[in-house]
Amino acid sequence: SDNGNSWLQMNIGLTDITIRSLGVIRNTIFAGTALGGVFRSSENDDSWERVGSSLMSVQVHSIVQTGNILF
Repeated sequence: SDNGNSWLQMNIGLTDITIRSLGVIRNTIFAGTALGGVFRSSENDDSWERVGSSLMSVQVHSIVQTGNILF
């Protein structure tokens, strides 16, 4: 809201706060973590929920977006 001059910590629901990558689809942010898998948070939401429980590994090194698909 202020061009990035102020930041607030919003990590409710994150089990791993080591964020290695971010991806955005529409108004949803996806965070890939070092040891916790992938989490998502919607616009104007201050909490995160784990998604992608079928991932073979909880280590996420990068997120790539193509259209409405994240890899």
